[in-house]
Amino acid sequence: MRVLCDEHVPPALVSALRSEGFEVETVGESVELGSPDADLLEFASDRGYAVLTSDSDFVDRKGHSGVLYYEDQNVSTRELVRAVRMVDDLLPDDAVEGETIFLPDGWT
Repeated sequence: MRVLCDEHVPPALVSALRSEGFEVETVGESVELGSPDADLLEFASDRGYAVLTSDSDFVDRKGHSGVLYYEDQNVSTRELVRAVRMVDDLLPDDAVEGETIFLPDGWT
């Protein structure tokens, strides 16, 4: 699974996902900080990334390659990585496309 981490995703989570073998880009590295949500979704869709975010503005969006949403800012990095791994292992990429998947919400 390819993951685009929104700008507020903690660096420790980005590093942990990379160490787990995920292809990870971040807003700030590949997309300008402060870019509109629509631009992030377009960038991600054009390149086959699911967007990892805790920004509720992404929840009801349509026409994207997938949103991995976590609401709880206090959920551990380990638990989020485990949830992303489960989504990657259990769902084909086309099942994620256009969907918002709530994490960890039973994925751990």
